[in-house]
Amino acid sequence: VAANRIRTVAARHRRRTPAERTADALSALLENSSDRLSVLDSTGRYTYVSPAVERILGYDPDDLEGESGFDYVHPDDRERVRDAFEAVCERPGETFDVEYRVRDADGEWRWVESRGTNRLDDPAVGGIVVNSREITDRRERERRLSEERAFTESVFAALPDVFYAFDEDGEFLRWNDRLQAVTGYDDAELRSMHPIELVVPEDRPAVADAITRVFEEGTTVTVEPRFRTKDGEVIPCRGHLAPLPFETDYRGCAGILRDITSQQRRREELARKNERLEEFISVASHDLRTPLNVASGRIELA
Repeated sequence: VAANRIRTVAARHRRRTPAERTADALSALLENSSDRLSVLDSTGRYTYVSPAVERILGYDPDDLEGESGFDYVHPDDRERVRDAFEAVCERPGETFDVEYRVRDADGEWRWVESRGTNRLDDPAVGGIVVNSREITDRRERERRLSEERAFTESVFAALPDVFYAFDEDGEFLRWNDRLQAVTGYDDAELRSMHPIELVVPEDRPAVADAITRVFEEGTTVTVEPRFRTKDGEVIPCRGHLAPLPFETDYRGCAGILRDITSQQRRREELARKNERLEEFISVASHDLRTPLNVASGRIELA
């Protein structure tokens, strides 16, 4: 009995046409695909939805047929999606790409990326073929990254000091607005410059040595270079250089610079005061030495 059944099944399988086998394979593919395939007429109503929609969004494909696809799109995205759909309907063979939010069977909004192609003139299709892929996780990562980038930019903007970073070739990677304010160069000019060009020639060897130490030792190094502005003014600065946090290879430096002009002036003023004080002490001691010697001599005579 078992042998007869096996022979019957084998004969039935051999009698299946290539088209039937292809149809079965296509059905399995559509059901298990991570993407959702749908066909909409020129008004945006579903004429076909692949079985994967039940697994992805929780809808029965049969329940969606005849429904307007726009009804499931987030209200804030609906006009944009409709404009893209209507534009592609006017041009046979044209394709559109759009990202938007769609409501699942639980009422949650999910981000999808859809690519639609106009096949209205194809008798076998007669509609707009849309392939949709869920990108909720990707959009969430992009949102978090955007927030982190905005936070970082706000921190850089709030820094009272110059922040900058350059790669292993010495090309600027990033800088905040303070670098422009201090040096007088705009973004385009800074982008074309090597960081060492901002340093006065006399201080360049010390800066190069500091960069070498950062590279070799992987530690933070303090330097006090003088910067020459676009107008030719020389500004004394104190800076801290640190290696960019890569695991193995040296990939460049990040640094913070502070304008210490006021500190330098106070230091110079203090030096001048100390010098005048030393001169006063020298004169005073000389003026006091003579009467002290006289007094000492009289004391000895007494």
